[in-house]
Amino acid sequence: MLMVSDRTKKIALSLLYVAVIILFASIGFASEGGGGAHAADKGAQLKDLGWRILNFAVLVGILWFALKKADVKGSLAARQTEIEKSLKDAEAGRDAAEAKLREYSGKLDQAAKEIDELHAA
Repeated sequence: MLMVSDRTKKIALSLLYVAVIILFASIGFASEGGGGAHAADKGAQLKDLGWRILNFAVLVGILWFALKKADVKGSLAARQTEIEKSLKDAEAGRDAAEAKLREYSGKLDQAAKEIDELHAA
């Protein structure tokens, strides 16, 4: 299991707080009145672009942290070996069932021959 230090936990919690603050700030900016939407100045557009870039960077950081913590590569490799083992077990079971079918088919043919011999006698 991955051991996480207190410092790392504090940093992650701080990043979470910053992300929540940015989220609510962006909601506040998005809810501004739209009366002058056609005459928007370049400064407001650049500010909006900056917030979008920051929001995207925070999202990428959170996803990177979550994927690193989840150990996706290791869990996928473990899942692959589990599936390979299940396939081998299923193939062995199928081979055993086919052998059993051949055995019982032979016994059934033998019993049919014995019945025919009894009827002929």
